Amino acid sequence: ALAAAPAPAALATPRSLGTMSAAILDASGDARRRAQLDYLVSCGVFTPADQAEFVRRQPQFLRLEFGVPYEDASFVLISKPFDVRLDLGTSGERNFALEITAADFLAARGLGTLRFCHQLDAATSGLLLAAKSRKAASAACGLFERRQARKQYLALVFGHVRTGAHAWIDAPIGAVRGDAFLQQPLPTADGGKPAQTALRVLRHGRLALHGPHEGRDASLLLLEPRTGRRHQLRVHCQLIGHPIVGDLSYAGDGESYRLFLHAHRLRLEPMPVDGGMLDATAACADFDDALADAVDVEPLAAEGGWLPGAPGV
Repeated sequence: ALAAAPAPAALATPRSLGTMSAAILDASGDARRRAQLDYLVSCGVFTPADQAEFVRRQPQFLRLEFGVPYEDASFVLISKPFDVRLDLGTSGERNFALEITAADFLAARGLGTLRFCHQLDAATSGLLLAAKSRKAASAACGLFERRQARKQYLALVFGHVRTGAHAWIDAPIGAVRGDAFLQQPLPTADGGKPAQTALRVLRHGRLALHGPHEGRDASLLLLEPRTGRRHQLRVHCQLIGHPIVGDLSYAGDGESYRLFLHAHRLRLEPMPVDGGMLDATAACADFDDALADAVDVEPLAAEGGWLPGAPGV
């Protein structure tokens, strides 16, 4: 929504931390978000008047909390807030004074050298796995590459999606020519890469976000990407005519306070290093708060919560 996704980085490499002052570590989530808004004003995204109105209508934006659903001697699994980068990127610079990254959060827990095992866009919230050693990172990345890791996302989309119990989206994706960020459906003959997503409609309702979209039909979806293409879920939702709420790039929605895409569940089996199993979930109250008059279409826990078909990354 409000922050562009970082450029893809190589897996299993230490992440940049930059200079992290006590002020950055001690700042509240509210202070960080207000600093982010000031930065967006300085970039010309908002006027000061727009900023004040935005916070008045959707104060949910001011929340910023990390979580740690799982940690052992080799790995730590965090729940990342929306509009938070993984690290400072190649520049090593913060966009604004109180910006905190996922790498900063982990460093503050004593994990100064860490390796993320997969990618999560800055705008997307949810589960992110980091390894505490090169050996653990290599083992975990191997599971993702061999599609032995399974991921699910929650997405709040415009309109009532009507597909029956399950749906399958099989549409290659490729870069928009001349754009380093945007992706599009693209035939393989023209350079598109295979992309598959399994889908289940969980609920229908109406948007409860104060602003121009309030009262519009919306659906809560459960999405399982079977491939790991850049912006795959965002492009596939746009392709079926139901773009994700808060997606400025693919829905043209600059009125919602966040991109409503959340990495909800992660399963790795066998777990690297110790051979056990990791099956973790991360709830997100933003989705319940944003959907009014919700009617269940398909229960979340059906079939153990996983969608039919082979697991994917």
